[in-house]
Order: sequence, then C-alpha cells, then structure tokens
Amino acid sequence: MTTPVTTRTVPSTLRVGAVLAALLALVDIIGTAVFGLGTAPVEVIVITTLLAVATLVGAAFAWRGARWGVWLAIVTRAIASLSVIPIIIVPDAPKDAIPMSIVTLVLTVVAIVLLIAGSRVRRA
Repeated sequence: MTTPVTTRTVPSTLRVGAVLAALLALVDIIGTAVFGLGTAPVEVIVITTLLAVATLVGAAFAWRGARWGVWLAIVTRAIASLSVIPIIIVPDAPKDAIPMSIVTLVLTVVAIVLLIAGSRVRRA
C-alpha cells in the first residue's frame, strides 16, 4: 500500500510576480551601480541596494510559496518604488529618467498585484 504524496503547488501568478519583483530588484542594483555611483548620496545607494537584496531574498522564497517571502517582496518593492516619485515630481530631475521611472513604477504595481493575487489562491 502506498501513501499518496501531497505536494504544494505554487500558483503561476505568484511565480510571475516573484520573477518580476526579482527583475526589478536587479534593475535597481544595476541602475544604482551604473547611474547612481558618484551622483547619488551614499545613503540612497545603500538603502536602494538593501531593498533590492531584500526583494531578491523575498522573491526567491515567494517562488517556493513561502508567505513571508511574498510579503517581504511586496513591502520592499513598495518602499523602493517611493524613490521614483521625486524623479517624476521634482522639476530639476533629469527629463530622460522620467519614462523609465514611470515604466518601473507600473511594473512594480503589476508585480505587487500578481504577488497578492497568487498568495490568495488556495493551494492543494
């Protein structure tokens, strides 16, 4: 007699949200390294990098279905997205950065929505 093995399946919406959050975190790290070094204050570079690393950790665990990983990715992406607002609002901000900032903000909202929707799906 064999015992059925129960596996917990992770919803695809959750996985897509986790991948998108991880990609956005990598964009933050690369963007900070390429554009921020030398121009941004050290505090901004450190905070952005810490939030991005925390997002990567959260996304990795969210991929496996850990609820705390989902929430870590959501919270860190939401906080990281606040850095985009000054670029859009401040008149002295570089105008070339506005379109990319808006795209990043929209993709962050999409990632958060996917993570929330995927975490609400009942698992088998």
